[in-house]
Amino acid sequence: MYCKKSFYWADVIRLNAHGWYVEKIAADCNGTPQTVREVLHTWQKLGWEGLWKLPCRGGKPKWKQEDIEFVAECLKKEPRTYNVGSISSEIRKRVLY
Repeated sequence: MYCKKSFYWADVIRLNAHGWYVEKIAADCNGTPQTVREVLHTWQKLGWEGLWKLPCRGGKPKWKQEDIEFVAECLKKEPRTYNVGSISSEIRKRVLY
């Protein structure tokens, strides 16, 4: 899964490869020099993996494996389109009973 930060980090690395200085990259990418340095150090240590390993904003996934299996079973029994509300109500029913 990609996030906007991955594209930001890729731009930072690309501009650095073209010889831009940290301060100029930070100004062009609307970031801070410290963030640019962190991205470049991560790139040097981890390479390509470093672009995707850094966490993105947002809540952590709360799905458990049994929830995913339950939804798969529901789809096998009754193939239809589920929205977030119907999925959560189905899971709630399963937990309560």
